Amino acid sequence: MTLLHQRSEEVVQRERAIAAQRARWEYYKPAILIGIAGVIWLLATAVTGTWESALAYLIAWGITAVIALFVYWLCTMCWLGVDAPLGLMTVRLAGITSVVMLASAAMDAIGFSFVGLAWVFKIPVLVGLYSLLLVIFFDLELRDAIGVSILLLVVPTALWILLIVLAF
Repeated sequence: MTLLHQRSEEVVQRERAIAAQRARWEYYKPAILIGIAGVIWLLATAVTGTWESALAYLIAWGITAVIALFVYWLCTMCWLGVDAPLGLMTVRLAGITSVVMLASAAMDAIGFSFVGLAWVFKIPVLVGLYSLLLVIFFDLELRDAIGVSILLLVVPTALWILLIVLAF
């Protein structure tokens, strides 16, 4: 084996290791978002003393993340195209959903609920936050991210309203 051939094998091994490390980091980034949002939510719950709301938030987050994954998957099938494995899409959307739900809860806590005219401020902020995170994590163009963001807000909200109406 020549020295040149041995060096090229070392370079290939090093590049494979770097690629594997980058792939792992793609899963770590949204997991960090989920962790940060969870810690902030638990701290807020500890301050207010309403542990039932923490459980309700966790259940709502899980259901909303599944709905968001389905909506995003439909968007990729219709016009975006698929460029990431399903597992990575799932983790990314779970992270994005956790941050957006935390922002929504924070705005509700300071009085920006969907009741009254406060939603005029809340909806654009949530669409902007969703769009920003979709551009960062999925490398979407801004107009595509805005369209997906609107769907990611409208569909889960409509399904939650439908669930509440059917429950009573």
